Amino acid sequence: MFRTIRWLLALNFLFMIVSVEAQRLYQNFEDSAYFGNWSDHLILADTTAFQGTHIGHIDSKQLYSCNLRQEVADELSGKNQQWFFSIAVRPKQLLTGAVFVITFLHSDTLVYYHGVKLDNNLTQADQWCNVSDSFFLPASHTKQLTVKAYIWNKSNANFDVDAIEIKGTELSLPTFIPAIKQQPIPGSSDILFNNSFYQLRHSKKSRSFYLSDTSGNALTVPFNLVSIIEKKGRAVTSQTTEWKIKDKKVKNDSMIFELQSSNSTGKTTVRVHCSKKQNDIQFEINTQIKRKVKLLRQSLVLTYIDEPEAVYRKNGHCDAQSFQQEYYLGNGGVSIGKKARQLLIPPGFELSSLQLQTLNKELFLNIDFDADHPLIHFPLEPDSSDYFVDISAFIYPRKHQLFGSFKLIVGGNDLFVPRLLAIPSGYDAAIVWTEHADWTDIRTHRAVNFGHEDIHDIQQARGGFAAYNIPVTKSVFYNNPDQVTNDDASDQLFKGLHSTIQSDTAFFTFLKQLHKKGHEICLHTPEQYTSTSENMTEALGFMQKHFGSPSWIDHGYNNLESNNRENAICDGLQPESPHYARSLWDKYGQRYFWNAATEELNPYRNWGYNGHMELPFSGFGDAFPDRQISIHPAVPEAVMWSTTGTLEVPNDALWDYYFHPQRLVSLIENKSIIITHVYPAWVKEGKGYWNFDKDGKAQAMEGFNRTLAKIAVLREKRMLLPITISDLIGYQLAIKTLVFSYPNSNTTLITNNSKQAIKGVSLAVKAFEIEIEGKQFESKENGDDLIFWFDMEAGETVTIVYK
Repeated sequence: MFRTIRWLLALNFLFMIVSVEAQRLYQNFEDSAYFGNWSDHLILADTTAFQGTHIGHIDSKQLYSCNLRQEVADELSGKNQQWFFSIAVRPKQLLTGAVFVITFLHSDTLVYYHGVKLDNNLTQADQWCNVSDSFFLPASHTKQLTVKAYIWNKSNANFDVDAIEIKGTELSLPTFIPAIKQQPIPGSSDILFNNSFYQLRHSKKSRSFYLSDTSGNALTVPFNLVSIIEKKGRAVTSQTTEWKIKDKKVKNDSMIFELQSSNSTGKTTVRVHCSKKQNDIQFEINTQIKRKVKLLRQSLVLTYIDEPEAVYRKNGHCDAQSFQQEYYLGNGGVSIGKKARQLLIPPGFELSSLQLQTLNKELFLNIDFDADHPLIHFPLEPDSSDYFVDISAFIYPRKHQLFGSFKLIVGGNDLFVPRLLAIPSGYDAAIVWTEHADWTDIRTHRAVNFGHEDIHDIQQARGGFAAYNIPVTKSVFYNNPDQVTNDDASDQLFKGLHSTIQSDTAFFTFLKQLHKKGHEICLHTPEQYTSTSENMTEALGFMQKHFGSPSWIDHGYNNLESNNRENAICDGLQPESPHYARSLWDKYGQRYFWNAATEELNPYRNWGYNGHMELPFSGFGDAFPDRQISIHPAVPEAVMWSTTGTLEVPNDALWDYYFHPQRLVSLIENKSIIITHVYPAWVKEGKGYWNFDKDGKAQAMEGFNRTLAKIAVLREKRMLLPITISDLIGYQLAIKTLVFSYPNSNTTLITNNSKQAIKGVSLAVKAFEIEIEGKQFESKENGDDLIFWFDMEAGETVTIVYK
C-alpha cells in the first residue's frame, strides 16, 4: 500500500551506496569493441546501429543467442556486489517475449538467476530502445563465481540488439555510524587508579580520561560523548572528550570516580567503579536532559588501540578470523586485544545497543539510538489517507534522566566468553506465525488449522497448523457491532458475518481448542472499526480471562475516525485522545505490541535477496540496525515487535520456492528469527493457505502442508523452532535478567536475578566440552561452537567450567 510519509531523519546516517567498478563485459558487435567470452550471435553491418556500424540480429529460429560465460574477477570474490545490465533492442514487432538472462554459478551450481524482459520500455517497432536493470549479490554468495548470460528468445521473435553491457562492482554497505573527530592521547596525564590489570588516567590539560595497561601504554584514546539531536528539521551533532572529576569515593578495596561533562543535550555523569583485586570496570552513565529535545542518538564512544580478536554478533555467531567494517551488535559484544591488553565487553550490559566500526576502531555504546525503537503515528486527519509521522526519535522533556551501564573487563587472559542466544532450548533459528484476523470464516479457519472445513475436532486434524503442531499467534475480533459481512471480501463465496468471538459460538469453541494446544490467542483490536472505551474494556477483560495473552496486533490503521483509533500506531498511545488505551492495556496485561513501523518505513527494501525471508538479508553484513523487538522510551512498559512484510503465496509451487531447502538452511545457518505477517483464513483464494476441493469445500493447500511438514522435521532435529510471540519475547526478556561474572579464564558464573524460572537458557561458546556443577544440561556441536542449554530457577546461580 502506498503511504505518504513524513519522516525527517530516520536512520540518520544511512549514506549513499558506494561502489567501485571492477569488471566490465561488453559486446558492441564491432571488430574490437567487446570484452568477455561472447558466442552464438549473428553480426550484420547496419548504418542505423545503436552504436557504431554493426548490430547483432536475433532470428526467430535462435532460441538462445549472445551467450556469455566469464569468470567473475578475483577482486570481487567474497564481497558484496552490484551488477548493472543494459542492452539496446530494436524489435520487428512491438512485443518480442524475449528475456535476457544473467546467472551466477559456483562450480556449475546455480547461485543466482536474474531475468530481464526485453519488452520492458518498448513503445514502438523498428526503433531502438534501451533496457536496463541492476541488482545486488551478498558477500555470502559471491566466492569464485562464473557469470553466464544469454538471450532467451522463447517466443521465436525477430529483433536486433546492440551495445550489450554487464558491469560488476564491489558494493559498500551504507554506514549507520556518524563520523566523529577522534582526540589524540594526551601528552601527559595523571593516574586516577591502577591495579595489576590496568590504569585509569585523566589529563588536567585536555580534561579527558582513558585507559592504559599497567605499563602506561594506552588501551583507548579519550572517551567521547556523542549526542545527535534534531533541530529545525536537521540533525545536529555535538561531541566532547572533556570530563571534570566531580567526586571520588573509597569503598573497601574499590574506588568510584564521578566524571561529568555537558553538551547541548544535557549534563552527563559517568561513574567508574574500579576494584584493586578485580579486572572488571563497571561504568554507569546518567544524562539529565537540559531542555526539551528530540534525541536521535546519545552514545559514549570507546576508541581502542589494538585489533579486534572476537566480535559477538547480534545473531549469536562469533567472528574471530576476519571482520566486517561495521557491525550493529545489538545486545552482542566484542573483545579487543590479547592477554594483558584485552578489552572485553561481555553480555549483560544495560544499553540501547552497541555498534562497532572496525576501520576507525570505534565502539559506540548507545544509551539511546532512535533506530533501536522504530515507531510511527497515523494522526486523526479526516481529509488524509495513508499518512503517518515517524516518531522513532523520542522527544525528551526537561530534567528527564537517561541511564545506561556496562562492564568492561581488562586483561581477561583468553577468557572463555559464552554468548547468550536469542532462541531458547538450543534451536538454531525460529519462525513465528502471526495471524491477522481480517475477513475470515469458521470454514476457512478449520481448513488452515485442521486441514479441512468439515473437521471440527483438533484431534482429527489432517493438515494445517494443528496437524503439524505448529503454534500460531492468532489475532481475533471480539465482536461485530456493525454487522460486518464477508460478502464483498469473498466475492460472495462466503456470505454472512465475519468471524468474531461474540457472533459465532463455533468460532469460540474452535479457539479454545487451539489455545489448549499452545496457540496464542490475542486481539486484532476488538472489532472491525474504532472501538469505544466500554467495548475495549469488555473485550480486554474477556480475552484476559479466557486466553491470557499479553500480545496485541493493530488492525485497520489509517487517518479516519473509523480507522481503529485505539491502535498503538493511531491514538492508543496519545494521551490527549479520547481513544488513549495505555491504561487499559496496562490493566489487562497487554505488553507485546505488533509494530507496523518497519513495514511502513521499509528502510531495507533494497536489501533482500533471492526470495529469502530475511530483510535485510544477513549475507550482506551486520551493519543494519534491524531491531525486531524493541522498547520505545515513550512506552517503556511495552515491547514492540516488528515484521517486514506479508507472506502471501498465491500458488502452490511458491511454497516450495520460499521454503526451499537451501533457503531453510540459510535461515538456520544465520540463526535467524522470522516473524511472519499472514492472513491464512482470508475468505478469498489467493493468499495461498487454502483452496477448494473437488466438492467446493475449503481445505489446506498441499504446498502449505508440505511447508509445515518441513518445519516439523527441522523442529525435531532442534534446528528450527516454531514459537509464539509471547513465548519468544518472554524468553528474551527473561535472559536480560541474567548476571554474568568470570572468576577465572575458564569459569563463568550466571545468576538468575529475576523472581521467575527460565526454561531453555541457551548459550554458545568456543570450547570442546563444558561442565555445569550440579546441573543437568543438553548440548550439541555447531561448527566450532558448542551450544548448550538448561533451565534456571529464580535466584539460582550456575557455575560453568570450560575444557
